[in-house]
Amino acid sequence: MGVNAGPARMRRILLFAYACRPNEGSEPGVGWNLALELARRYEVCVVTRSSNRMAISQAEGEIAELPLTFLYVDVPAWLARLPPFRSVQAYYYVWQLVAARTCREMGLSSRFDLAHHLTYAMYWAPSGAAFVGLPFIIGPVGGGDSTPRTLLHTLSWRSRAHEWLRQIIRGVAEWDPLVRSTLRRASCVIASTKATEDRVLRLGARRVERQLQIGLSDGELSPVWPLSTQVQEGELRLICVGRLLGYKGFHLAIEAFAQARLPRATLTVVGHGPERNILERLTKAMGLENQVVFTGGVNRNTALRLIAESDVLVHPSLHDSAGMVVLEAMAAGKPVLCLGAGGPAEMVTEGCGCVVPPDSRTVVVDALAAAMRTLAADRELREAMGQEAVKRAGEYTWRRLTDYFTGLYDDVLQQRPSRQRLKVGRVAAP
Repeated sequence: MGVNAGPARMRRILLFAYACRPNEGSEPGVGWNLALELARRYEVCVVTRSSNRMAISQAEGEIAELPLTFLYVDVPAWLARLPPFRSVQAYYYVWQLVAARTCREMGLSSRFDLAHHLTYAMYWAPSGAAFVGLPFIIGPVGGGDSTPRTLLHTLSWRSRAHEWLRQIIRGVAEWDPLVRSTLRRASCVIASTKATEDRVLRLGARRVERQLQIGLSDGELSPVWPLSTQVQEGELRLICVGRLLGYKGFHLAIEAFAQARLPRATLTVVGHGPERNILERLTKAMGLENQVVFTGGVNRNTALRLIAESDVLVHPSLHDSAGMVVLEAMAAGKPVLCLGAGGPAEMVTEGCGCVVPPDSRTVVVDALAAAMRTLAADRELREAMGQEAVKRAGEYTWRRLTDYFTGLYDDVLQQRPSRQRLKVGRVAAP
């Protein structure tokens, strides 16, 4: 696991991250891209699971020249086989404790300068990085956003039950001594959204900053996907992309599309999930069978192609800590319609889309329908918003996010008071 030091010793970062090569839009992809960027500035050791070993080994050529190593840690096999630990959340909890013990036993606190828990970071779960014996940063963390009460009744019973269970688990977890200790030990907690920031502060974090964890490579800002071909007046190709879960709000997109009454428009729903049958029944009830298309699950390249062939992304997610598809659509020059909740609301500005207040079902559906009609009737407005969207997407790159981390590491390691650093793709907290 050793790292070859250069003539002048670089700072060494212990990075807790789910980092492997697949799908850059996924959490593992976020970890991978940021690990590579950080390794261009520091000696980095990524603490991750051995299930990522094969994917990482396939990228040896990409990382051969970087001071980047990996420490693979797993929960004991006998423990992982026990029924309580077959769930992702339970396994994740135990893995953090095992990873912390492994790092301590290897004496890594004397070999590294700082620990950073980067991905799969939820404010209501403990982090092993907090207990290694190093200055510690966690985030960007998510999990603080919830479905607005004004829209909870729009969900199916199954989705409502899921949301209630999520809130119960989160509320109980906030009393976990390890969770509170994680947040209070952190030199800085980076929160993805305002809602998460508020919860972290209430749990006693000493220092909290806001920052989304998503980004793009420089090459993705060309944009790399061709802009959609010209369409005739009144035509509009809308698209929704994501897992078909209740909180994604695709039912609101379909209702708004029906209310917009655009006979020459189409809505493509990309993704798979347990709500598909409900959405298909809603589509039939609205008489939209000939205008709404369900593609099912597709790979990332296909999803990006479908976005490129569309005119507008509709992303009415009821709570979303990040929203990578929003950033990808903006980079492709597409206006975005979203709710004023979570990460998408921090990315989308008036010039590149429409942010709808989640006040009620009526408000959301009416506002989305009005935006659809406006964009269908005004091609020049769509193009202007698309150009602004590309500019806005340029504020979210892996390089600029790494600049932010670099400034934060300097503050923590030098134990200086907080100072103004580069603000990367964020809206100032009110």
